[in-house]
Amino acid sequence: MLVMPLLWLRVVEQKALAKFQDQLPEGLDVLVCAGRSGHALSSGLEMIAEEVHDPLGGEFSALVDEISLGLTLKEALENLCERVPNQDLR
Repeated sequence: MLVMPLLWLRVVEQKALAKFQDQLPEGLDVLVCAGRSGHALSSGLEMIAEEVHDPLGGEFSALVDEISLGLTLKEALENLCERVPNQDLR
């Protein structure tokens, strides 16, 4: 009986990770377009956070927030990779 909530959370987590995987190419396209139009990398990351739906948009929003709070880009990206176990993201 106590296992059911854990199984449900696991299913929800797997669905979110699958959706993140599906959205990653779209987010990278937004980043590439931002770079080609002359925007800075940080601006491109903000565009992903604003224009792409969750879960990708939410994770990139957290990434942008960490950078604005003083973490380096490398540290913020490492935190993102720890939060989202996705080989393509690494």
